[in-house]
Amino acid sequence: PNWINDKIIGFCFESLLVYVRSKQEFQHFDAYRGSNQTVAKKCVDKLQPFVQAPRSKMKFIEMECPQQENSCDCGMYVIAMAEHLIKEFCECFSVGVTEAVTAPMVQHKRKQIQDLILEMSSADINNVDHHLST
Repeated sequence: PNWINDKIIGFCFESLLVYVRSKQEFQHFDAYRGSNQTVAKKCVDKLQPFVQAPRSKMKFIEMECPQQENSCDCGMYVIAMAEHLIKEFCECFSVGVTEAVTAPMVQHKRKQIQDLILEMSSADINNVDHHLST
């Protein structure tokens, strides 16, 4: 089941903004064809004082990333891309985000998260039942 009504008209799209300190650059990953570039650049302007990089040297790069085929998977793409980029950074993972994050992988990630929510909600119910019976 699709528990989240993410087909609401006027729904905004999520994208991922990453700061790479060693390169003094913000990397923007937008799986919905550049829909958030203006907002991402405004975020960069607000974050710049906190990253301790001179504004003149700081870069904003629109990164190549997988493009979703619908208007309801952007959050899942952001999660999948963030997980991949963390692996790439922490584990020297060398597969590009466009190759690693695919539509079938995103659907699998959605199912994993739904299963996790079910598992956690069942665990919480069991804990409540346990506390009520003692």
